[in-house]
Amino acid sequence: YLHKQIDLLAAIAAINVLGTVSAQAQCPAIRRNSMPKPDDQTPVQVGGPFALTILNSLDRPQEPAITARGWDRLAQESWIEQAALIKLMDDLSRNRQDAVNLVTVGLRSADQFPFPSEVDAVEVALALLNEVYQAGHRPTDPAVGWTLSIADPNEIILLSTTPYPADWEYGLIFGLTSRFRLTGQQFAVYQRPLGPQEQRYRVVLTPRT
Repeated sequence: YLHKQIDLLAAIAAINVLGTVSAQAQCPAIRRNSMPKPDDQTPVQVGGPFALTILNSLDRPQEPAITARGWDRLAQESWIEQAALIKLMDDLSRNRQDAVNLVTVGLRSADQFPFPSEVDAVEVALALLNEVYQAGHRPTDPAVGWTLSIADPNEIILLSTTPYPADWEYGLIFGLTSRFRLTGQQFAVYQRPLGPQEQRYRVVLTPRT
């Protein structure tokens, strides 16, 4: 179904050694962690590069909240608790005075996600999302992440079991589709919740000519 013959295994391996430069910050490649399988006592952590794709996508009014948590100078090699990052996202989105639009944050995050230069197709970028997620979190859990299936050459289904807000995920998937689509290609992204921590995203692309 892929319109370009790209070696996915090589692209996945390249994530560990290549990076990309965004307009806001330089995010080196997300390196695979070596933590053991999680248990009930082990809090999940987010690596600096993955966390920064979110933090660097927030606006200036949110800087005090980031600084209060000591994340204003977060190093690339740092790890922070995933639950604390998600709580920040939820709190900011519910702020009555200056609520953050998490869809917009997801759109900005998509521009910063590190992919090797060989990735230049929507299907490949979305297929690599789970690898990027697993590499950017520790300990890893194979039951948590993104699963992709291709219904036909113009329809991609993503199932998410991550704890990140659905609005942020929607913006991320929309942004990645926009980033890697063919020039002038139209598309739509549809979201449907399947459970407390399970979302279905359907990406529909116009037929290729």
